[in-house]
Amino acid sequence: DGLALDLAQQVQRGLPAQPGLGGAVGLTGGRGRGHGRDSAPLAPSRSPRLLRTLALPAFQDNYIWLLAGDDGACVVVDPGDAEPVLSAAARGLRPVAVLITHHHPDHIGGVDALLARFPVPCFGPDDPRTPAAATRVGDGDRVQVPELGGAFDVM
Repeated sequence: DGLALDLAQQVQRGLPAQPGLGGAVGLTGGRGRGHGRDSAPLAPSRSPRLLRTLALPAFQDNYIWLLAGDDGACVVVDPGDAEPVLSAAARGLRPVAVLITHHHPDHIGGVDALLARFPVPCFGPDDPRTPAAATRVGDGDRVQVPELGGAFDVM
């Protein structure tokens, strides 16, 4: 009741894909099947809050994803490079958390610089290769993001 469809459900049902709650964010290694695609969408703690999904080009062939509210608060997903996020922040976006899906350098390379600039919570998989600043999470954990009115369930 009132739960917005995530992007994958919208596409499966033939609806136009629009930014909403959840989508392609994972915090685990995908149960051995890749890049953490098994995590659940952002679950609302109150009424659903629609989020914009923003892709920041990084490197030659990658993106850093932001899940942003209307007020500029955003979750940064897999910041392989800090500079695109810092540029977005200069334009009004305000990081409130960092989510890491896995340890590859193109996903964690900008974490330390971002956390030095923005003292926000950082969450990543329970893996020794995850940056030390990250709170380790695994199956069944819930990552709270109160600034966006919800939480990510880790699967």
